[in-house]
Amino acid sequence: MRKLLVVLGICAILTCMPMVTASPINLFKHRGLTPRVGLQSGGNFTGAFAEKNETGYNWLGTMSGTYTEGGNLTLGTIDGIWAMDDGSASGNFSGYIWHRFFFGQYYVTGGNSSWFIGLFRTNETTNEFQAISIVFTEEDHLIRYGIGTYEETY
Repeated sequence: MRKLLVVLGICAILTCMPMVTASPINLFKHRGLTPRVGLQSGGNFTGAFAEKNETGYNWLGTMSGTYTEGGNLTLGTIDGIWAMDDGSASGNFSGYIWHRFFFGQYYVTGGNSSWFIGLFRTNETTNEFQAISIVFTEEDHLIRYGIGTYEETY
C-alpha cells in the first residue's frame, strides 16, 4: 500500500508540474511570489511547518537547514533539522531539490524514518519560501505546509 501511495504521489506531482509552469505570471505576482526555476545558489533556510484546517493553519514546529543549487540535469540537496513546538518529537531530514520539486527522507530521533515529497516556490525580493509536501508515516500520509526564509550564502 505504501509503495502504491508513493507512486501515486510522484505521478500526481509530475502530472501537475506542466499546469504549474503554465500558470500566468500575474497569478504569482498577485500573491507576492514570483515564479523561479529553482534556487540560484546555496545557502541556509529557517521556517515553520503546519497542518491546515478549516480555520487556517495549526503551526506544529520549526525547521532549519542548508541547501545547494541544482541545475537542469543535476539535483540540488537539502539537509536540516526539525522539532515539534510541544517537544514531543524532533529529528533531521535530507533530500534532493529539482527546480520546484523536492523529495527525501526524514528521521525521528530515537524512532523510525520515512519519506516526503513536495513542491515549493520562492519570492526573490523577500527571500521567502512556501512549500507543500506529502509526509509518509508508518500508518498513513499527511499533508504539511512550510513557510520561511532563505539566505543565499554561496
